[in-house]
Amino acid sequence: MRPFIPGTRRNARKKPDAEWEALKSDILEKYETPMSVEAVKLWLEQEHGFIVSNRQLGRRIRDVWGVRRYRPNSARRRSSPELPPAQGEPSGIGAVPVEEHGSGTHAPFEQQTPIHALTAAPRFPPASPDSRSFPVQSQPSVPQLDSPDARLRYRRLAEILRTLGDAHSSFIFHAALWDVEHLTPDIYTCVRTAQTQAQADKAREMLASIGDICSEDEDSWIAVTVDLLLAHTYDRGPDQVDAIDLIKDTIKDIIDDNQGQANLRRLAKRGPPLDVPAYSILSAALARYNHCLDLEHGDRFINAQSVLEQFVDQHMTTDPRPDLDVLPSCLRWCRDVLRRSPATAPDVGGADENPVAEACSVLCTLWHSWLAFGPPHSPLDVAAADRDPSLAPTWSDKVEAQLGISVTEFLGAVVSMIMAEAPRPEIGDEKQPLLERARAGASELAGLSSEALLRRFLDRVRAMNQPLTVPPDGEHGFYFQNGAVDTGVIAPFRDFAAKTLGIDDLPALEPGVVVCPLVATDSEQLTYDDMVCLFEDFQGGGHNYQLG
Repeated sequence: MRPFIPGTRRNARKKPDAEWEALKSDILEKYETPMSVEAVKLWLEQEHGFIVSNRQLGRRIRDVWGVRRYRPNSARRRSSPELPPAQGEPSGIGAVPVEEHGSGTHAPFEQQTPIHALTAAPRFPPASPDSRSFPVQSQPSVPQLDSPDARLRYRRLAEILRTLGDAHSSFIFHAALWDVEHLTPDIYTCVRTAQTQAQADKAREMLASIGDICSEDEDSWIAVTVDLLLAHTYDRGPDQVDAIDLIKDTIKDIIDDNQGQANLRRLAKRGPPLDVPAYSILSAALARYNHCLDLEHGDRFINAQSVLEQFVDQHMTTDPRPDLDVLPSCLRWCRDVLRRSPATAPDVGGADENPVAEACSVLCTLWHSWLAFGPPHSPLDVAAADRDPSLAPTWSDKVEAQLGISVTEFLGAVVSMIMAEAPRPEIGDEKQPLLERARAGASELAGLSSEALLRRFLDRVRAMNQPLTVPPDGEHGFYFQNGAVDTGVIAPFRDFAAKTLGIDDLPALEPGVVVCPLVATDSEQLTYDDMVCLFEDFQGGGHNYQLG
């Protein structure tokens, strides 16, 4: 057992099922009063000395006992249980499985044999029988993943497709890799790309495969990240009330409200000096929490910016302080590559007339240069004589170790930063070539301090994460546009990526697929940490909320 650290809390011990069942009727009576999960937890402590966490209690009520409650101000109503499932819809990862318990193409989750013996299986319940997806897609072809080289190529394609905006196809390849390897090295990226109910069901299966690991220590960023990813899977279908409840339980477990000041508890770290996956999923969860406050149950507005700054401080305030040198090193490399590249890769006509196409062009140019240096960076077969040793991406081996994300996701955020700094000519002025403007943006960033670079990088990470984590139906009224574009804008870049990697079974971009290029997101448009609009709405309604 790890030693107790002041400012942290010990785990709430797991209770035997018999103890839970003895209190079941009393717990459900209080919960249906209605009382919030947090209020029921406090009642259990005071009346029965039964100490559990919000998440343990919430999972037991919702996932084990199957009791769920609709709150109009939290999320949209679940589909009616009397509604019969539609017949004849296609099934598969790219489509909607229409199934009744005990029939259909897939068995309910609890009847499936997991890869590992799970000690926390109830936290990953099956989808409801009346699930529907958002776009209905045709059955995709299954890629041939019979060799390590093929698996690496498809993994690289899944990463770049997600950054270019095609999360739907990205998930298809991630899921195929998981079926072959029974393990995905980046489950955080994979789960976030789930766009339909069927993909969400598959993502939940992936999360279940690591449930036994996460159940070891609930006071860790591993467990918190998995819980928030699980909430994301609920958002892909009719169970959004479950997403909100799980987010609220998790947030209340890790944040102390001390007279209006939100204090983030210290949790065991996941591994990297700065855990970018945990940071970005926490940011999205805080935004959802603030937007779906339940006034009747005592929810309080949380200053998300303050909490995120505490997160960074807790990760960076160590002895010795982590040396995150990957950002300046990458920017210098980008500047050199952009200076020596004769043209964008691919050379798409008219790309410099569209800001989204510009960002995708610069990303593909840098991504191709990174791939050209071969293993362990990439499966590309490029002759050593064709490589410029001075352009070796020596920084790329540090990305995952320092930040916990893939090189492709990191490059996407860096390109987004570069394009935000690239000069934009006034109307009537002669326009500089795209690569020259991008190089100027990289040079501008390279002159900033490490702290300023990190702040800008995290702003971009949050902006790029939000289109993936916002509910797809748009009923929650978030104060930004999702940045969706016509599929034709990214088509040449998808084709270029597949051709570069020697892959010829790229799924077609069918109608209904939302394309939102993450590399082209506008951080000013998407950043809403202070939630000013929401706070003013509360004040206007006579509610006195104090920002932490």
